[in-house]
Amino acid sequence: MGGDDVTSYYNDVWSSTDGASWDLVTGNAAWSGRNYHSNVVHDNKIYVLGGYDGTSRFNDVWSSTDGATWSLVTGTAAWNVRLAHTSVVLDNKIYVLGGWDGTSNFNDVWSSTDGSSWVEQTNSALWSTRRGHTSVIHDNQMLVMGGYDGNYVNDIWSSIDGASWSLVTANADWTGRRSHTSVVHGNQIFVIGGHDTS
Repeated sequence: MGGDDVTSYYNDVWSSTDGASWDLVTGNAAWSGRNYHSNVVHDNKIYVLGGYDGTSRFNDVWSSTDGATWSLVTGTAAWNVRLAHTSVVLDNKIYVLGGWDGTSNFNDVWSSTDGSSWVEQTNSALWSTRRGHTSVIHDNQMLVMGGYDGNYVNDIWSSIDGASWSLVTANADWTGRRSHTSVVHGNQIFVIGGHDTS
């Protein structure tokens, strides 16, 4: 969903059952072309949250049951406009974690049961303000991993509620980085790619 190729910002959506063959779901979703947004699946809906279109930074939330038809959940969520944040779903809540508004990095955490009404879990988590980090749910807790806080970090933090955080490690085996991704598969966490230059 979306992204950019340096010259253009996209709002296309593609799907695949095997990762090899891809079908275009829509070339023009209702949300504007953007990068550094986040996505989750919650309550049988796909969500797009925030991001940047080359001019504006957003705090909008969109949802879809099929990836083709999108509804605006809110144009102005309670959290500040941002990009390079992460989102996860835990205990039937969507969480938005950290990010950047073009000037300042954040370490706030927000939660919502519907994508419209948001509760601030904390405005200053124990992990440093950052962008380009990655997050997953593993063992019934959310993990924040790496990112850029003025330095490229490789720390890992865990929380069961987004408010109270514990340091898992200050120095993971992989090098400090941002704009990486992560997934959980077979009870293992995978950290994939990224970069360590501005």
